[in-house]
Amino acid sequence: MPASTSAAHDILDLYLRGVAPATPTRVWMALHTGDPGADGTANEVSAANWPSYARQDPAAAAAIATGFSAAAGKASSNLKEMLFPENDGAGNVTITHVTIRTHLTSTTAATCKLIGTLIQPKTAEPGDQLKFKIGEVDWSVE
Repeated sequence: MPASTSAAHDILDLYLRGVAPATPTRVWMALHTGDPGADGTANEVSAANWPSYARQDPAAAAAIATGFSAAAGKASSNLKEMLFPENDGAGNVTITHVTIRTHLTSTTAATCKLIGTLIQPKTAEPGDQLKFKIGEVDWSVE
């Protein structure tokens, strides 16, 4: 799992300069139809293709720490099922990447922290809801 440019800066500033990043009060998972790029801003699902699409809160509005497991073995996975809204667009939308963001709607690079590639792309046909089962979203650091 690559860290975004913003997260890399946060890590370097923390460990090399003692400057702690702002602690997020909430994070959201975003879906991407192609490589989001190093700053995580490219290819997020668009309202033109999936009008009801919205980023999802892995903690489902509970405490932020309830969304993902405590890190162990340099990894963390989702503790709750994540269900995205029904694809109400006219065509299929294929998801290849996901990002973790610190803002519900902002598309600036500063809000993207983690970038992941799906092992197997997921396709949402019109009327489908994309679901990530408990433990299916696994973030690891090398």
